[in-house]
Amino acid sequence: MARVRLEKVWKRYGSVEAVKDLSLECQDREFLCLLGPSGCGKSSTLRMIAGLEFISEGSIYIDDKVVNNVDPYKRDIAMVFESYALYPHKKVFENMAYPLRVQKLPEADIQKRVRRAAEILDIAGLLERWPRQLSGGQKQRVAIGRAIVRDPKVFLLDEPISHLDAKLRTHMRGELKRLHRDLDATMIYVTHDQLEAMTMADRIVVLNLGVLQQVGTPDEVFNHPRNKFVAGFLGDPPMNFIPSQLQKKGKGYKVVHEQFTLELPDSISRKLIARQSSDSVEVELGLRPESFDLSSKQPDGCDMQGKIYVTEPLGEDVIIDITLGNEKIKAKTVIGQAWQIDEPIYMRVKHDRIHLFDKTTGESLLM
Repeated sequence: MARVRLEKVWKRYGSVEAVKDLSLECQDREFLCLLGPSGCGKSSTLRMIAGLEFISEGSIYIDDKVVNNVDPYKRDIAMVFESYALYPHKKVFENMAYPLRVQKLPEADIQKRVRRAAEILDIAGLLERWPRQLSGGQKQRVAIGRAIVRDPKVFLLDEPISHLDAKLRTHMRGELKRLHRDLDATMIYVTHDQLEAMTMADRIVVLNLGVLQQVGTPDEVFNHPRNKFVAGFLGDPPMNFIPSQLQKKGKGYKVVHEQFTLELPDSISRKLIARQSSDSVEVELGLRPESFDLSSKQPDGCDMQGKIYVTEPLGEDVIIDITLGNEKIKAKTVIGQAWQIDEPIYMRVKHDRIHLFDKTTGESLLM
């Protein structure tokens, strides 16, 4: 297999800058996920790696060799698209064998490679079927199998399961993760679905408007976001952002809002002391819906009091929309207590779940 490296890569479509000064590295045998909203530049990045788009500026390396001007078929990569792109007039075996026949490999090698890939993907019994006889999940397995038979250095996958129904997507996530382990392959996977990225990737590359926001493990990007965009993009429901004042209090800090005052623990105050010079600054307090202990009666150490706006039962969990002065936030808890609309609700904040972001730049103050 191989590692893939991008150095200061740009992609321009006329005056539109789709990818801006992007530098990143996918390690050998790593499952790297490019994550971001539509139009963030992730598919353009993948297509540049594949050689399907010209690079406006910068360099791309595969196995430490510059491939900027190397034809796609010479890069030793295989790409799986969102559409299956199967030939309707060829049976499954011939669809999978096609790239090998183009290479003019011996028939014995073709038979061996196709049947091995079919066994890995559990579609050995489908080799004599026509594409019209397959389900959506089966078609996608065939498309992946067509990539596997080539035994490439790098697999590139562009939202390959986004069009499948929710149940099948869940199944295919597990199948792709197992496939990566079985093949011991280098894979770069593009998606806008945070759940796909969080459950499958070794590392996640978060992009927005063509700009790299953060690279890290799923735990790092979720629990230690570098900026407000990353914090808000990951998580369902997304993180709550509450405009507040960060104020010094003795040797520590507190967060002040018209509806509450939140004393910050020493672990957070020490980080702030190292980078804050002013006594008061505008911030965005970030709290995920899971960051609260909720009660219908005021407990000791209550941090906030709000009013229940609406409840959203979700099986074992319930999402509670809470009005907090002029703000509306979401909290998540387990089913059990009967929460009533318009009743007061009391919240204790889990202090190890607090995030703070600069009001102007959106950068984390705790990194």
